[in-house]
Amino acid sequence: MQRTITTIVLASLATTALAGPLDPPSGPIDSTMKTLDEVEPRIPIGPDTTPGDDNSTYKITAPGSYYVPRNVSFLSFGSPKHAIEVASNNVTIDFCGFSYITLGDSTLNGVTSDGLRLENITVKNGTLIGFDIGVVFNSTDSENIVIEDMRILDSDFIGINVYEARISDCVVKHTAGTGISITRNGMVDHCTIEDNYTGIFAGTNTIVHDTNVRDNLEDGITVSSNCIIRNNVVTENGIGSGIKAGIQVTGSGSLIDSNVVNNNEFGLRSSTASVFVRNIVTSNVIDIDISPVNPGLGDESSSPSGAGAWDNIVLP
Repeated sequence: MQRTITTIVLASLATTALAGPLDPPSGPIDSTMKTLDEVEPRIPIGPDTTPGDDNSTYKITAPGSYYVPRNVSFLSFGSPKHAIEVASNNVTIDFCGFSYITLGDSTLNGVTSDGLRLENITVKNGTLIGFDIGVVFNSTDSENIVIEDMRILDSDFIGINVYEARISDCVVKHTAGTGISITRNGMVDHCTIEDNYTGIFAGTNTIVHDTNVRDNLEDGITVSSNCIIRNNVVTENGIGSGIKAGIQVTGSGSLIDSNVVNNNEFGLRSSTASVFVRNIVTSNVIDIDISPVNPGLGDESSSPSGAGAWDNIVLP
């Protein structure tokens, strides 16, 4: 009995020692919550915060995180303007799921550097419809450009036009010219490129992987030098052209690896020294053509240490 009483007393003393005062402090209690601007300072894009100029509706002139607060339809009276012009490095633009839409021929490009060399730019999470070019950062030596989760539709010339960039999780459709054009050192991954005049132009040292490229009028993917084209699905491109291909290699030293290529005019085509390996090629008018003189030859030449096509699966 003595042991039980001692335990209860000790427990009671411990609880008392840990308890706080019962009386709250006098005066108003300050809030401990932070505003959204304190958690993530961001600037809405609009006429008051990012006023435009003679060739842009909105213009970003300082580094920072910007967001689109609403859908906007553009109709310019007089000279056409860009929707957003970026004139500063270190800028993020979040469309927050909203859309910019042109009405008629009143607007130039959706998001553009307008010729400036920029770095550390991100454009994400929105839709651009009907611009000359959806997103363009194509000045020489522009770098660290990221375009992700964008839908670029009905562009008059090019969907996305960049010098050097990573383009991820984007949809580019119904472009009158090229869906995506990268000059060099770029990456395209997990995108859908559909129903454009030409699908993707992959410039020197560009990687294209895990992307669906289909129903483009001419080449699905045009490949320059020293590129890697891997794990893509490339279907129904260049039909009726007589010369265009699902994957058309125009430069040397590229690796075309583990793609599914079917129902194109040419499946895999190259007039230069590159490696085509582990691709599944089926139901194209001509499946593999790596000979500029004899279409259809060279589909199974075994030279894993050099240029050529090897270890591909060609199905009827």
